[in-house]
Amino acid sequence: MKKYCQIYGLFILALVFQSCGETEIPDPTPVGSPGLDFSINISQSPYTALQKAGGSAIATQQKVIIARLDVNNWAAVSAYCPNDASTALTFNANDNTFRCSKDNTVFDYQGKVKSGTSANLTRYNTTFNINTSILRIFE
Repeated sequence: MKKYCQIYGLFILALVFQSCGETEIPDPTPVGSPGLDFSINISQSPYTALQKAGGSAIATQQKVIIARLDVNNWAAVSAYCPNDASTALTFNANDNTFRCSKDNTVFDYQGKVKSGTSANLTRYNTTFNINTSILRIFE
């Protein structure tokens, strides 16, 4: 029994020393990891509608709808209704709102519910470089 305890003790000690080694297991979701961050060129299809105030377009891969509110202001929110992930929102330039055609929920340009029973949309930041026509959308 004493021999068994000694062997077991050495095994545990080896595990402790191994865990103190220099190899570190990476954190699967590091703090401060980048979120959504992409850029589009509003001079190129399918984003050319954004060249004028009131225009909108969906970045399909990123699932973001972008609207140009006026010359210098933009809105970027999640593109699909929270109540139905398959229904893309539309932008109404007359009152700067996003609408879900399936449940008639209306969201303001910041993604907050104005009417309806849905949750708010995720809102994204934007920066626009007028010289290059590049719009950056990011968290």
